[in-house]
Amino acid sequence: LYSQYGRETLQPEESFGWDVGVEQAVADGVAVVGATYFQNDFDHLINFDPATFVYDNIAEATTRGVEATVKLRVSDTLS
Repeated sequence: LYSQYGRETLQPEESFGWDVGVEQAVADGVAVVGATYFQNDFDHLINFDPATFVYDNIAEATTRGVEATVKLRVSDTLS
């Protein structure tokens, strides 16, 4: 806010996010598969403008997606 690159009107970034997922063991526990859905909402994103050399709030953003995982137990000591 108060550096040579800041502005007193600069608002802090705010975010809210959540995720939900499941995991399931398969093949007698040799493998575990999973999937997670996530979403994040961002307000007052802060960006540095190289043309003016000042930080400013630029926009809002939403990210969402799915992550998939597979875990394999190769031996008792390696997965």
